[in-house]
Amino acid sequence: MERRSRASGKDASYGGSLEEANLGNKDKRFETKRTRPASVRQLICRGVGVCLLALLAYLLYQAFVADCVVDPVVKNSAAVPALVGPLSPEAGESMATAQLLFPELWQGPECTAWDTKGVLYTGTATGQLWKLDPSSDEPVLIGRTGKKACSGNDNWPSRECSHPAGIRLVSDHTLLICDTYAGLLSLSLYNGQLKTLVPDGQVIDGKPVRFANDLVVAPDGAIYFSHSTMANRDTYYYDILASRPTGRIIRHVPESGTSSVFLDNSYFTNGVELSHDEESLIVCETSMYRIKRVFIDHRAGQSEILVDNLPGFPDNVRRHPDGGYLVALAGHRSWITNLGDHNPAIRRLIINVLPYEKISKLSSARGMCVHVSDDGDIINSWHTPDTVYGRSSHCAIHDGHLYVGSYHYSGLLKQKLDKNTPKSRDE
Repeated sequence: MERRSRASGKDASYGGSLEEANLGNKDKRFETKRTRPASVRQLICRGVGVCLLALLAYLLYQAFVADCVVDPVVKNSAAVPALVGPLSPEAGESMATAQLLFPELWQGPECTAWDTKGVLYTGTATGQLWKLDPSSDEPVLIGRTGKKACSGNDNWPSRECSHPAGIRLVSDHTLLICDTYAGLLSLSLYNGQLKTLVPDGQVIDGKPVRFANDLVVAPDGAIYFSHSTMANRDTYYYDILASRPTGRIIRHVPESGTSSVFLDNSYFTNGVELSHDEESLIVCETSMYRIKRVFIDHRAGQSEILVDNLPGFPDNVRRHPDGGYLVALAGHRSWITNLGDHNPAIRRLIINVLPYEKISKLSSARGMCVHVSDDGDIINSWHTPDTVYGRSSHCAIHDGHLYVGSYHYSGLLKQKLDKNTPKSRDE
């Protein structure tokens, strides 16, 4: 019986031929080989899924649970206005062919001023103060605000180099300076002596002065200057993202040397200008994308919004010679900006995850100069070429030319204005 089974090629325990058994085993081996890659893919997918869940948990933790250097609040900003009409890039003269003055010497020339002889003054983010006589082809270094003699090769801005921001001339012999590291200063144009009027860190009404930014001199001789935030110059982006009113305007009286708070609870107080009727201050609130009018006459301290919902971040403001004001926008808002305004958790996430130097790159570097009327209407605008120049901090018109400064880019832009371009809404 056993022989017959072997002879017939049958395996009693299998119930079929040996050949069929071998084929079955081979099929199982092939099946095992075929299913093995699928198992690897499954493991990879599971690993990716775990990583994504871990990343999501990390981001949620950073956005909602982790400590943050500031505590952002909801900012109910309107949608970013479209760049059409007077905000269109075609509204004013194209600046694609604007002259770039002294980029090798002037790193971050944030502000400009002229004396009665047409001499131009500026300060740079390397702590240097310069003048340019109209009869000369080269600027002259007239002083420094920092402890260190810095140049474009140094890491600027820094506390050692210091950083003059807003500047104003008092007659033709004194230059007033708001230095973001040093406070309110004055420089004698006769002998080059630098004097500190209000030092950074001086406590006024219970709070220290931080980040002195811009200034203006009132008819009575009082100096009104902004200190933008309670943070220092090296971390001010955090304060802008927090959208909390920690800025102030200080009123300093040179004769007595006294200083007092004129405006409190302001949102990153930046550019300051005297109105044409000299009854109020025009004040830029950078983190709220708006400009306020703050009265200094018998209504002292009262304020109203002059312009709201600008397309970018207002920096300095200066009078326009044909009426109204020129406002520099130091960057253009984006959908990310608007999304973060309404969701503080997004801003917490940005602060906790991104390196500080990357935060400013979330907004466009597009530079703009906006001409605003006394009633707050947009009259005209000029756009700087993004690939060459951006982060406009200052716009001023002198002798038929528009000058644009930047706290971040090197050189000063100079654009000749078309005489046929309307300079005010009444023309």
